[in-house]
Amino acid sequence: MFLDHPPREGICIYGHFNKTRGFGAQAYYPEVDQFITILRDPFERAISLYFHNKRKIEEGGSNNFGFNSSDLESYLRTTKSNYLNQFPFDVTRDNFEHLINKYFIHIGTTENLEASIRIIAKKLGFSAPENIKNLNVIERNEKVPYNLKQEFIDNHQMG
Repeated sequence: MFLDHPPREGICIYGHFNKTRGFGAQAYYPEVDQFITILRDPFERAISLYFHNKRKIEEGGSNNFGFNSSDLESYLRTTKSNYLNQFPFDVTRDNFEHLINKYFIHIGTTENLEASIRIIAKKLGFSAPENIKNLNVIERNEKVPYNLKQEFIDNHQMG
């Protein structure tokens, strides 16, 4: 189905990219034509951003992106997703399959990070590291309303 793009030799550039915030991969490297990415479940990403921004404000830090929600449920119902901004191209319902097949060697997920890294390493001809750990975990000090997940998915079909 997807991801039949064979890897070629070259330089590997990695980092966080977001084309709408002025630091898209192609803004810096317009000649790049193959990608590997690790994505996070959009619902889990939204929850993580909520707790990250809430903690920053509680610690007296900056209010990132106009965060103004007093509770997680309200935040999940009103937040805009920028998930597709992580891709190097403008992604739509009409072009996503073509773009993924043409440019991506692999798309992994953080929820299956160790397996994703093993697959990527194999595709690139490397050995995968052992015991991949998530070191950047923010405490969730509110109950997460997982009953809202389907509503969140329905409201964020392509982004």
